[in-house]
Amino acid sequence: MKTAINLGFGFPELSILEQLRRIKDAGFDAIFNRWNKPGDAHTTARAADAAGLFIQSIHAPHLGTAHIWLDTAAGEAAIEELLTCLRECHEVGVTLMISHVYMGFDPEHPTELGIARYARLLDEAQKCGIRIAFENAEGEKYLAAIRDRLWEHPAAGFCIDTGHACCYDVGIDFLAKYGDKLIATHINDNEGITGTEIAAIDDAHLMPFDGAVDWEHVTKMIADTGFDDILTLELKNRNMPGRHTHDIYAHLDCAGFLNLAHARALRVAAMIESARYR
Repeated sequence: MKTAINLGFGFPELSILEQLRRIKDAGFDAIFNRWNKPGDAHTTARAADAAGLFIQSIHAPHLGTAHIWLDTAAGEAAIEELLTCLRECHEVGVTLMISHVYMGFDPEHPTELGIARYARLLDEAQKCGIRIAFENAEGEKYLAAIRDRLWEHPAAGFCIDTGHACCYDVGIDFLAKYGDKLIATHINDNEGITGTEIAAIDDAHLMPFDGAVDWEHVTKMIADTGFDDILTLELKNRNMPGRHTHDIYAHLDCAGFLNLAHARALRVAAMIESARYR
């Protein structure tokens, strides 16, 4: 099983090309990166090519996704931003885009307008030869609405974020509910809900096996879906504000962090392979 990791995991003092070279040296095959503005995919593609890596996926912007469900100018601007990201993926030959369907912890009210906008996005993706992996994050009802109405679309797929499942929608087995269309992974860990309320600060992005995720269950469920594509990690090397979860990595330089991350990726991959034959 090939492995990938997110660009932007840390060490901002290093140039993008230097980070990519260290990713390659650690044994990773690919990367994914966040798209924030026009030109980002082209910049990433040039750097990845120079480092001898390929782009597994591009992560679409998500800060405006709550607006997509609302009949506002901001909602139309948000879906247009996703469409721009999608077209740029096509321009650089990336065939997988990761998308949230909502951001925030407000009461959940999926709308017909939101479904129509995401259908428009999927139709454009199909024209471009791109699949969209919708990721579990905040707002599980919105993801469920996508599944109920758009799941049969040929461009629609699912990305499991193991950390989000541990600290946001706890108690929902996303792989059981959405794993029939699993096409991407964001493998990471955290300590679960640490306060009295669900909060973004708990989304720590630790390495697997350093938090509360049940990896025996997760890898068995991934194996049961038949997923056999690139195993992708999404990590950070630094603490969230006021937290000390990442102090365990403080002694590691960039190469050391990436070498440990790759070893953890291989461990997860081995557990998935082992679970296929149970």
